Amino acid sequence: MAAPDLTPVKVWDLPIRLFHWSLVSLIVLQWATAEDDVAYNMTWHMYGGYAILCLIAFRLLWGIVGSHHARFHTFIYSPKTTVSYFKTLFKREEGHYLGHNPLGAYSVFALLLLVFIQAVTGLFADDEIFTTGPFASWVSGDTSELMTKLHHLNFDILMIFVGLHLAAIAFYAVFKRDNLARAMVTGKKWVKEEVTSPNHAPLWLALLIFVVASSAVLALVLWLPTTR
Repeated sequence: MAAPDLTPVKVWDLPIRLFHWSLVSLIVLQWATAEDDVAYNMTWHMYGGYAILCLIAFRLLWGIVGSHHARFHTFIYSPKTTVSYFKTLFKREEGHYLGHNPLGAYSVFALLLLVFIQAVTGLFADDEIFTTGPFASWVSGDTSELMTKLHHLNFDILMIFVGLHLAAIAFYAVFKRDNLARAMVTGKKWVKEEVTSPNHAPLWLALLIFVVASSAVLALVLWLPTTR
């Protein structure tokens, strides 16, 4: 329960929340299907990779034209600001950041980069058993082998990052009394000062961008390889 002196402010729009939890679900799917070297599992693994590319493409566009706190320019912080925030990390009082704080911002960019690398290297990978990425034949065998190794290595790095991310969420919930997971479900943060909620971009725009981004990605990974 929130303290009585706190006020709810709507921060995260529905598209951002759907993106976040869809990506979480797909990462779990990718981990589960990669654990067993079974043909049908790897088929789902490839479909999951395509879905992740669709999500990433949407998020990149939504980070430009989406709602206020979804836009990348609102959480790009200087090293000086980040260091200043880090010095207050172990104080119970939460900072004045309504959207992503500096460490959270770096976490978002790191996650997007790692997931993007994972999805792209998978397009060129070849496990030489069940699955060949749609662009594996476009590169040499050595390059495909390198991409396969990077795909496995980057996944290990991604899992470490996910573990750190979960630890950070627990730290903020217990020590800083800032329930980040709840905010990503409800879209609301509870703050002491009275703050006006920023206007959110219309849902029709998010749907249009998702359709355009997904169509472009699927055309790239499903149609383009067949034209060669």
